[in-house]
Amino acid sequence: MPDLAYSVFRPTGRARYYVEWTDPQTNRRIRRSTGKTVERDAQRVARRIIDEWELERSRSGNEGWARFRDTYAEEVLPSLAKETRRLYGTVFNAIEDHIKPVTMADLTTRNLSRLQAVWRNQPLEEATIRTYLAHLGKALQWAHRQGLLREVPHIERPQLAAKQRKAKGRPLTGEEFERMLAAVPKVIKCDAAAPSWVRLLRGLWLSGLRLDEALHLSWDDTTAIRVDLDGGFPALIIPAAKEKGRKDRLIPIVSDFADFLRQTPEDERRGRVFRLTGRRRAEPCGMQFVSATISKIGREARVIVGQYTSKGKTKYASAHDLRRSFGKRWAGIVRNAFDLKLLMRHSDIRTTQQFYAHEDAADLARELSRRHADTSAISGSDGHLVVEPEVTSK
Repeated sequence: MPDLAYSVFRPTGRARYYVEWTDPQTNRRIRRSTGKTVERDAQRVARRIIDEWELERSRSGNEGWARFRDTYAEEVLPSLAKETRRLYGTVFNAIEDHIKPVTMADLTTRNLSRLQAVWRNQPLEEATIRTYLAHLGKALQWAHRQGLLREVPHIERPQLAAKQRKAKGRPLTGEEFERMLAAVPKVIKCDAAAPSWVRLLRGLWLSGLRLDEALHLSWDDTTAIRVDLDGGFPALIIPAAKEKGRKDRLIPIVSDFADFLRQTPEDERRGRVFRLTGRRRAEPCGMQFVSATISKIGREARVIVGQYTSKGKTKYASAHDLRRSFGKRWAGIVRNAFDLKLLMRHSDIRTTQQFYAHEDAADLARELSRRHADTSAISGSDGHLVVEPEVTSK
């Protein structure tokens, strides 16, 4: 923080030294006696008087706005990203234009509420206003911690309307999945490694596993998620250490995936279920590498799952789109959101309902439409059943 300029002097005819400075807010000259007759002692006391005066002023919320802004620019902003510094400048300029604060005490809840109204009338999006207020709140909290602001004003932030999350991809068709399998050799460019990548893609398609779950899925590691094909039904075992109840948890797996796993000879069911190597790597591939490679396969296969015209980007099929494909297929089979939640391993039923329940609704609508058509064929125009007279043989 810039030091407040002051002077120490002894008035003519006086024995004691005085300290004098200018209040940066009122421009009023302030003079205090140091009570000392020796200049060195007076300098020391003067420094203490100035420090105490500034501390008291900050505690009362009377630190000057201009000085706060200069201090923040000097001590905080240099460590922030360029865009963040620009945002703070926009917020501070708006405060000066519309609140015109002299001291920090002028940043009241009422004044900040009026500032929000100004922003809305410009108009700014509610999300932008929330961002501005969040950054202002951080600055005021910093000022409070530094003793520059006695009390942080309450900031009413606009409540955004709940928006339904939109998936950044989509389920794939069987034909699109086959194109991805065909594109594997072109991306991997290694005859020895390509089959293991095809196997991973098939596993993701059939299981609905998240990519990190698939890469860590084990045949025999009791500390990891592992496969159990020997129990009463095929299942995944979530180890007790990963569960709140400290008990192993069984999650059933669908028959297609179980049949896929049984294709592995029993004497080879050790270690990781999916073991991959890259084109030039002897070590197992990491999560980021595998994810990026699958996306490259989707691009090579020209399987487009999203167009973002505002950003000029095209999104191609990824590992998660294979999971979405599983969810869509089984949403039409199990017909129960809670059963699908278990298969998808969603922690919240609302996720299942949001992204997959509409499949049930659409299929049900089609089924009702079909039934209506069938019923209409044997109904009159008024919707009542037409009963054909019974023909009796004579």
